[in-house]
Amino acid sequence: MRMDTPIVRPEEIKLVVRTAEEDFRRGNLAQAVYGLGMVLSTNPQNGSWRIMLNRICEQMGPDAPTLVPAEQVGTDPVKAAIRAYLLASVERYEQAIELLLQAAASRPDIPYLLWAVEWLRRPGVSHGLPFEFIFTSVLGGIARFTADLPSPLAEEDPRRKTVKAAADTLGLLRNVHPMAPHLLISSVLVLRRLAEWEDAIELAKQAIQLLPGWETTAGLAAVYCDAGLEDRALVTYQEAIGIDPDQIAPYLDTGDTYLKTERYQAAINAFQEALAIEPDNARAQASKAYARYKVTGEERELATLVRFAERSRRGWKLLCEVQPPHPYIHFLPGPVDQSADSLSAFMDRLAGQPSTPPSGRLTLTMACPESPSVITAFRLWCASRGIDVKVEIRVNRVPAPDPRVAKSPVELSLWRYEGATPISTIDPPDAQVVAAIAELAAEPYNLPLWEPQARQLASQLGTTRLLSLLGCMVHPPPLPEGMNPFAWVQRVQQAAALVIAYLDSGWSDSLRKRALTALAIGPVDWCVDASLVALAWIAHQEQVARPDVEYLFGWLSSQLPGEGCASCYEYPLICSWLFLGTQYEAARTRLVSWRKRLEEKKVRWKPPEND
Repeated sequence: MRMDTPIVRPEEIKLVVRTAEEDFRRGNLAQAVYGLGMVLSTNPQNGSWRIMLNRICEQMGPDAPTLVPAEQVGTDPVKAAIRAYLLASVERYEQAIELLLQAAASRPDIPYLLWAVEWLRRPGVSHGLPFEFIFTSVLGGIARFTADLPSPLAEEDPRRKTVKAAADTLGLLRNVHPMAPHLLISSVLVLRRLAEWEDAIELAKQAIQLLPGWETTAGLAAVYCDAGLEDRALVTYQEAIGIDPDQIAPYLDTGDTYLKTERYQAAINAFQEALAIEPDNARAQASKAYARYKVTGEERELATLVRFAERSRRGWKLLCEVQPPHPYIHFLPGPVDQSADSLSAFMDRLAGQPSTPPSGRLTLTMACPESPSVITAFRLWCASRGIDVKVEIRVNRVPAPDPRVAKSPVELSLWRYEGATPISTIDPPDAQVVAAIAELAAEPYNLPLWEPQARQLASQLGTTRLLSLLGCMVHPPPLPEGMNPFAWVQRVQQAAALVIAYLDSGWSDSLRKRALTALAIGPVDWCVDASLVALAWIAHQEQVARPDVEYLFGWLSSQLPGEGCASCYEYPLICSWLFLGTQYEAARTRLVSWRKRLEEKKVRWKPPEND
């Protein structure tokens, strides 16, 4: 569940409350408490709703927790929170607080944790919690939803109430255990998110007195940095390094502090010191590349940063600062085809089997015809692992317009169909073209950085190699080790399309226009996606092409299938259109809304999660 998805919408609250009241009167208490949990997600402190919930707890007595059995909680934050409330009603506070922290980790924008503050203020509750429980469950639970939050949180951030409740929770526990340094350290982490600098600095200093060392010293430096006292932070980080020069974290934080103050050469030096300790540290590598690009402005440094952005959350974040990302221009979202999801799951199962490679036939039944390139990618993956599995596609219906045929007469087409089975119409490419496209596709995906090499390839290959370039799209090079097969086929197709975009010059009678347009209106496939991106790239650079490309985009948007059948080219079409820009604000607003709807329902691309 996304954090910005309301559990119950404002216009639905009255109905949910009335339903809960009716369930209460009829004795359907389990349904009543869940309904109350839903509306309490909008305001956990609502008095009238909690009165009803308390009446249910009183009526059930010691059996109150049975209304939401533990095995039903799963990942549902409402069930976790409401079971916590029921547990607290029978004074099972350890389990109750643990469940509230679970709900907070899932939905930190819902301040259910305010209840924990109430419970801890009850006589004897704070003192009755075992210290081991506090150290493991409470501190660990708070860290899970605060560690990755920005410091400080914006005033309007909906997570602030939960973070403030965490701070109050830790404050109540510090009253019981004033000499516990890890309570102080956790409190500092939380107070930094709330911009309560004076309290955070004081607690960080107390932590150093109780637990001297590089970690607590670096913790104080982090508070200074967040508070805008960067020079004091740098001095304190050096103190942490002096305590233990072999720890990488203070060097990384020193480099980040220099980045924050735009002292890029000093940042480079700090990250180089970090890499001397841990040469493969992704955070240091990406940060150093970013700093070097800020110093030199050289394209090779940007290319290095792009490479790290593919596998590092830090790299992606820093790349976004110098190059605001556009889907399909700066990164490739994954396929939206249902068949790709099905085959990905099948591949995951096969990859976990160390036994003899399987063989046989796999039958997939799809709602509608999907991209032939999905099967192409699967075959590449099988070939790379010595697996002999054939795929048979069956479809329940064929929408109008039929995605298996061109939408208008074309000079060339990459696919024809025999029933639901796609068959390529282009011969395999020659070895020189395959090698050249594979080399380009192996580079981190970024069209601005691919462009020079694509231009050079187009000049070397010439227009006579058009069919070989098209052949690469349906007969891609072997799968490189460690590469996702779907991403590889997409990159190969986009590399070929970008080279085609530079095969000749001019526009109205150019070979590139005819070839890319034929691909765009041909049978639906990822090759269509690649052609749309290439056309947008041309029109972005050459005004003469813009009217034709915009007209084509508008026409293709009218050729999408109806509800129940997805088309792989819909999202790249909208993204490419937005990248190209539009002269009319109303049109842009419509496209932005369209893209948002697609991203909520179909697009599953995420930036890297590891550092």
